[in-house]
Amino acid sequence: MPGRRDQETLNQHGLNKNYLQQLSERVGALREAEAQWAEQQQNAYDMRDNLLRNFRYAFRKHQDLLGRVSHIADGNSHADMIQDLSTLAALGRQHSEALQAINFDLARLDQAATTADKIATLLAKANGDKLGGSSGRELHDKAYTYLKEIVDEVRACGKYALYKQPTRLIG
Repeated sequence: MPGRRDQETLNQHGLNKNYLQQLSERVGALREAEAQWAEQQQNAYDMRDNLLRNFRYAFRKHQDLLGRVSHIADGNSHADMIQDLSTLAALGRQHSEALQAINFDLARLDQAATTADKIATLLAKANGDKLGGSSGRELHDKAYTYLKEIVDEVRACGKYALYKQPTRLIG
């Protein structure tokens, strides 16, 4: 954030006074959007990890099923996590008796499938796919654009107005 004297110089060269005041608000909006995006992803990873733990215990006496769970756990990308949730939901439905034996709530399988669908839509949107909507990613993109608008103006005005002050140009 520029000092008061620099702010006055920028304002004298046509920078909207409100831009500098709005800068911190816009940074806050972007941070909030990114936090929501990260939270949704983290919740999905936590769900997957918890399901894997439950399945390993429930299937501990069935080597073939443990092998399938180990195979599902391979990979660490977002796409892997989405596929893992979907595959775990299907595997759990196929072998619900083993899960019920450990008092596993089978409704969590539906939650996993639903989460996989939601996160797949978010990932598609984040990658620029035109399919599906994503309010979380859209919020992030709008907040970023909202912030970038001011940052670009402040930067351009600063380069113009402070060109004789090389130490200020660095900032």
